[in-house]
Amino acid sequence: MCQVICMRKLILALVLFFIVVLQPIAEGKIRWYRTQIDTGQVGNCGPATAAMVATWKKDKPITVEEVRKIIGLPYVEGDTSFEDLEYALNRLKVDNEVKWIRRISDIEKELKEGSLVIVCFFPKYIPRSKSESAYGRGYGTFDGGHYSVIFDSLSDYFVVNDPLPNGEFRFYNKSLIFKSLVIKKILVVSREVKWN
Repeated sequence: MCQVICMRKLILALVLFFIVVLQPIAEGKIRWYRTQIDTGQVGNCGPATAAMVATWKKDKPITVEEVRKIIGLPYVEGDTSFEDLEYALNRLKVDNEVKWIRRISDIEKELKEGSLVIVCFFPKYIPRSKSESAYGRGYGTFDGGHYSVIFDSLSDYFVVNDPLPNGEFRFYNKSLIFKSLVIKKILVVSREVKWN
């Protein structure tokens, strides 16, 4: 039993290593993770996720503040909607699509096609990680909704860039993410260029 658990941990550690080391090579020269901390608003998770996917797609730095400037302050404390993020990405000339989903496999399908997926979920349902583990949240909890970017899938986990502290390269359980979605809607940004 211990051998199986140790082997699983070793495999997951190797996968995490390859994601951290090889991701910048596979996706260009720009590190696309963005945090919402110290960006001027409490509710900047939406603009942070839009800045992440725009940086990834364009392979040039887009700041959280640039996205916030486009969106403005439509709600109290800087909250945003999927439509606000879609508007900002359109203004930044980043092809995107908001989709309704019914099951986990809808997200997995987008990831298999090489896309990034923005979700809005309730973080209180994602367990906090133990010590230095990348499994679970790297921060405390709160009751509101929160945007993050899912960029890969591994076994029972989505690999997530969460704009809160210690949020880069997190592993969140797929079923917990799906159950905790604020709304069964995702925003998808693919690498492919759409010609109109």
